[in-house]
Amino acid sequence: MLKVNLKVWNTILFCFFIFAASAQGIQFETGNWNQILEKAKQEKKLVYVDIYAEWCGPCKMMAKNIFPTKEAGDKYNELFVNYKIDAEKGEGIDLAKKYAVTAYPTNLYVDPTNEKVVYKAVGATDLGGFLQRADFTMAEFNDPMTLAVYQEQYKKGERSKTFLENYIEKATRSEEYVDDVLDIYLQKYGKNANDSLLDFLLKNTMTFDNKVVDFLVKNKTKINATHQGVNMDYLTEWQQQLPYHTFKKAVKNKDEKLVDLLYNNMVKYEFPSNILGKYAFQIMYFEQTKDDVKANAKNIEMMNYLTNLPQNKYDAQNKYELDQIKNVIKQQVKKAGISDSQEVEIVKNTLTEHPEYAYSANFLAAQKLNETSWNIYEDGKADSKSLENALKWADKAMALTPNLPQWSMFADTYAHLLYKVGKKDDAIKIQEQAVKSEKEKGTGNAKDLESSLDKMKSRTL
Repeated sequence: MLKVNLKVWNTILFCFFIFAASAQGIQFETGNWNQILEKAKQEKKLVYVDIYAEWCGPCKMMAKNIFPTKEAGDKYNELFVNYKIDAEKGEGIDLAKKYAVTAYPTNLYVDPTNEKVVYKAVGATDLGGFLQRADFTMAEFNDPMTLAVYQEQYKKGERSKTFLENYIEKATRSEEYVDDVLDIYLQKYGKNANDSLLDFLLKNTMTFDNKVVDFLVKNKTKINATHQGVNMDYLTEWQQQLPYHTFKKAVKNKDEKLVDLLYNNMVKYEFPSNILGKYAFQIMYFEQTKDDVKANAKNIEMMNYLTNLPQNKYDAQNKYELDQIKNVIKQQVKKAGISDSQEVEIVKNTLTEHPEYAYSANFLAAQKLNETSWNIYEDGKADSKSLENALKWADKAMALTPNLPQWSMFADTYAHLLYKVGKKDDAIKIQEQAVKSEKEKGTGNAKDLESSLDKMKSRTL
């Protein structure tokens, strides 16, 4: 009978299990870029490239939670030659420049025969999204038609079900917005709201600029029942992507009306709101479309709105946001498996540590008012009207936050503006209050405020 050395056998088993554990995830190749391309050509595969940075948290999350999974390994090892590279070291620097990588992680799916990107995805995702990226890539690679060909055939009147589905899916992979095509598809082929139709629309509807969203909302119960293993309120979770893409479409098409559509739908579907309302979207829209004149005008309009808004409006928004915060804390407590008996104490302690949570609307408005006021203070070309407005807004920021730790920072801005317009004695009084407040709190900010106070007193600020 063959005798087995148990020590050796255990070592073999241990090595086997280590290999099996590592083999179940994505197998990343080593070598330089040219070697990776050559290997992919020989194996007749595309190259999957994870471009990351060492300091990137989402990159680490993907490496820890997604890449080692069996599902990711099964799909990616079969379809791609897989490669990871640090965008800030060695060959990664040139590769990042070549493919215009500006954020991490960036996932590239490259055809090794011409080094062109078949599909590109930026940012971290969950396992389902990561697997979908692979599916998108292969669908794109195997699609013989370009987006331009689809567009041309659509203009000529092609409306068959298969064509519209292929066109819509092509647009989704390319992050092109074809809401008009979605509406035509729904009109012609959406009579029967079966699971297949609903799933297709959920995967390919990205904005509010269509009739599909209302159709899906009408079928919310059916959709949630189908996806209850994923999320109890799947449709509400799905809707969270719509503002981002609607805004992106507005900027891309320079269509200001889409900003109104975005905000109105957020109100309609009861998205969480803040005290800035539509102004935040409008200002961001003008900034991203490089219209500085309109962005500045809209910002001034928002400052005056926040200054003149009655306190009862702030109180109502404070209460609404506090309830939202409490709900989030409670959800986190439940996820952490902490007992219900501790929930009240945790909520209480959190709100004690962050008193601004009870005055979220006041605090956000004060931050915006203070930011604009300080920018005007630092502007050497600011005229008397601008300084007058800045004083009014800075004063409102102080009035909104008398009981918050940040009050002294807002008072500091107000004092600087008073000094700048010649009201030096008034400036000193406000700055003294700010210094006193900071000293009572024992923070490190008191020294900077006191330094400004000394300059005010010596008339050298």
